[in-house]
Amino acid sequence: MNKTLSIGLAGFSFIIEEYAYIKLSDYLAALRSSLDNTEADEVMHDIELRMVEIFKESLGKREVINNEDVERVIAQIGTPEAIEEQEEAYY
Repeated sequence: MNKTLSIGLAGFSFIIEEYAYIKLSDYLAALRSSLDNTEADEVMHDIELRMVEIFKESLGKREVINNEDVERVIAQIGTPEAIEEQEEAYY
């Protein structure tokens, strides 16, 4: 039996396992800290909206987000380091 939490992500409610929450929270914090403060809120909102889309696709009939779901989100969006490398290559 796993402990679950209720979270809000970009205005949508989800139920998430405790360890998945910790991983997601750390990931979001790392993303935010890698962004410029002037654009962080807007970019984070866009990222959270994309996460909502991915979670809704992967949940199907399940109700609880687990570690695999969070790993899928991280794989699709990328690590903060990978995002920074893409931005540097773009500019």
